[in-house]
Amino acid sequence: MRRLEVGDVRDKLHALQEAQDAMDAAKAMLLAGLQACKDYEIDGASRLKHVGA
Repeated sequence: MRRLEVGDVRDKLHALQEAQDAMDAAKAMLLAGLQACKDYEIDGASRLKHVGA
């Protein structure tokens, strides 16, 4: 986050938006993985039973 220490306000806002976009993408990936686990468990299979199998 070095870019927040220098530059004008527009540069700082752009840097913050880039960070927010990256966090949103990571969050979406984690939520998709969580949903996949839930769907798998709905089928009657525990996710933990298949770890390492």
